[in-house]
Amino acid sequence: MMIILNVCNPAINNKAWGFFKSNEEIIFQMPLWIELQNAKRVNTIFRDVNLHLYLNNKEVGVTKQITTSEGESFGNNGSYSFLIPPASISRVRTYFILKKDDSAELFDEIRLEFYDTKNSYNEYKISDIQNC
Repeated sequence: MMIILNVCNPAINNKAWGFFKSNEEIIFQMPLWIELQNAKRVNTIFRDVNLHLYLNNKEVGVTKQITTSEGESFGNNGSYSFLIPPASISRVRTYFILKKDDSAELFDEIRLEFYDTKNSYNEYKISDIQNC
């Protein structure tokens, strides 16, 4: 399966991905379009999709999957698991957040992590973060 990631545009809450302050809380947000291409002749599963945060190659946090925000829906009807039909491309809008209290304050890398049809764990580096 081929995976293509794009930061959503327009931004959520009029803010692009990154950090912002809301009600005295510092929040990291990352809205993503995830495009999944299944070139096989059978259905493919893309399950439990989430972003994990790392510092010096050690996991320090896991984002929360947002299903709705300000009337907008994300994921697959409230789920972050997807069934991709044979010989097709599916595009899903996702939204991940992490409140400062939920994790270590510092991270230098973001990875997309999920399970596939064979229940195998997969991870892909999305971005390096400097000065976080």
